[in-house]
Amino acid sequence: MSVHISCKTGESSIVCAAALHAASALPDIAWALTLTHTGLAEDISAAPIPTASGHVDVLKRPGLGVDVDEDRVRRYRAAVAVRNVA
Repeated sequence: MSVHISCKTGESSIVCAAALHAASALPDIAWALTLTHTGLAEDISAAPIPTASGHVDVLKRPGLGVDVDEDRVRRYRAAVAVRNVA
C-alpha cells in the first residue's frame, strides 16, 4: 500500500511533530512528508520544528519533541459551542 503523510495547511508544530513521528516509524512512504507549520504567522509551540531547505530531522527529545507555549494557547483559545447528543 502506498502511504503519504501530510498535515493540512496551517497545522502547528505539535501536529507536525506527530506526523513526523508516524513517518519516521514507517518502513517506506511513497511521497515526502509534508509539514505546514512554517506557514503560520505564529506557532503555539515554544520553538517550531526546525527545517532547512525543505528537510527536517527526527526530533530527539521525549514525547513529541516540542514544548507548548501556554501563553499562546490562551491567547488563541476560542469558545466552542457544546452539543449534547443522546
